[in-house]
Amino acid sequence: MALIKCPECGLSISDKAAACPNCGYPLQPAPVEFDYHLTKHTSESKGAKFLRVVAWLVWIGGFILAIATGFVEKTVSNYYPYTEKTFDWGIFFTVLGTYALYGGLIWSVSLLFEDVHDISNALLSLQLQKTPITVKSPVSKP
Repeated sequence: MALIKCPECGLSISDKAAACPNCGYPLQPAPVEFDYHLTKHTSESKGAKFLRVVAWLVWIGGFILAIATGFVEKTVSNYYPYTEKTFDWGIFFTVLGTYALYGGLIWSVSLLFEDVHDISNALLSLQLQKTPITVKSPVSKP
């Protein structure tokens, strides 16, 4: 450890001192301080979006198919047998319920796709960013 003179006040001080204890003149440059923060880059799951579209198509198609299959021809045989178109609600709800379940299953799989995609994003896209903090230099005495 050597003694040096302060360029500001002329007092003998240690060369290891960061600043003069008498006048506060900085002898060594101040260390650069850094601020750390996490950044996250996310993306949307294209597979989940596609499956949601498919689920909507299954629901709409199932509804149309349920209406189409609900109309059936029934034979009415009183004195003169003839056929008559009637709407069978049992067939309608059976077909509608089946396609509603299929659409719900596809929608659930799309939610699973989205969850897996979010977990993958969380694990792979977090980055630690380091930015320097600007420190004002001390004002020297005249």
